[in-house]
Amino acid sequence: MKDHPKRYTFVLAGNGSYSNRGCEAIVRGTTVLLREEVCECRFVSNYFATERCMDAQRETDPTIIHRPFPVLKRYSLPWVEEQIARKLFRQPYNVVRVSRTFRRSLQGADAVMMLGGDNYTFDNSNPEIHFRLSHLAREHKVPVAIWGASVGPFANVPEFEQWAAQELRKVSLIGVRETETQAYLASIGVQENVILTADPAFELQPSAVELPPDIERVLTEGCIGLNLSPFMHRFMRFSDSGQKGISAWARLAAQAVQILVSCFSQPVLLIPHVTSETGDIGHDDYLFLRRVAELVPEPEWVCVLGSDLNAAQTKWVIGRVRVFAGARTHSTLAAISSGVPTICIGYSMKARGIVKDVYGHLEWLVKGQDLVEDPSVLCARLVSLCEQESQIRSHLERTNPVFRQRARTAVKRFADLIK
Repeated sequence: MKDHPKRYTFVLAGNGSYSNRGCEAIVRGTTVLLREEVCECRFVSNYFATERCMDAQRETDPTIIHRPFPVLKRYSLPWVEEQIARKLFRQPYNVVRVSRTFRRSLQGADAVMMLGGDNYTFDNSNPEIHFRLSHLAREHKVPVAIWGASVGPFANVPEFEQWAAQELRKVSLIGVRETETQAYLASIGVQENVILTADPAFELQPSAVELPPDIERVLTEGCIGLNLSPFMHRFMRFSDSGQKGISAWARLAAQAVQILVSCFSQPVLLIPHVTSETGDIGHDDYLFLRRVAELVPEPEWVCVLGSDLNAAQTKWVIGRVRVFAGARTHSTLAAISSGVPTICIGYSMKARGIVKDVYGHLEWLVKGQDLVEDPSVLCARLVSLCEQESQIRSHLERTNPVFRQRARTAVKRFADLIK
């Protein structure tokens, strides 16, 4: 493959925008792997953007062509048409315009890689639109890989699970990022096209950046890195949704941070990993963490990293903290792949699978439900983590190359599809 003169075109489909640093890390890591194996290639990125998305203007890789799926303005005629299609015909949201954009990208494509990490689950969205895109690619005779993903479980909806299993067996390759997904797929009869890989974010190279003096100081002196996301308010019992629920969760999160400050007598650096172009605190770690910092009784011990860093720069910062705990999956992957002892604050099968594969046990998994019920649980677990800091750093130094090799083995298998 490496000596072949052809220039390959890959469609990277189903991802989110770079305002989610995890989505950016997936793209960067995937392009690194493909260039190593295929050499000459370009990428068409079909992703679900939001209003005011500036990814194309800020892109640093000239081989990536941005072709985001259309954003429907609320109450516009296309938006009304899509609402009717959803209600009357049970169509995935915006499927007509998304499909039209995707078909354009399929012209001349050598293969499609379905990105996104957890798009084929019930965790964050309805996965049906992603199944629809892979179906469209097959109709155009383009090989499809679901790449670096967690899949399912769909057992709560047996009819959907049966249909999903049939669709998944038709995909050219499914590169799963953890063994929990591998075992689940085997249980529903999806095995022959499945290979164990690693999340592409393991391949993201950190990039140094000049930081404000207060951030640089706490990193130099040693600090606890922490990522908490606003959506965790959904784990709170008897909580209102929306702003009231987020405010209640912010108060609990501030308690958790204050407990850390009191216990460790070290600064806590709050690190956002997902932000919002529209300034919606419900989808913006930075706005949420800034509110948390304001509620901490000893704010001089708490810093909030700015929202203007990209994925590689954020990973560089995370790689410099003493220990890390994170709710966003890719914030924890940035830490783990940097060799930083890490606790995952989990809410799904993917967190359980990643922690089990990395550490061999679930000691360093804190369930989101447990944290909102008892803010001190995170501190207790971080104390144990720090007590074993040197052993865990040695463990990660040994295991990280294993994950990177899994990714290279999987991308070689993918390359065989397009020979």
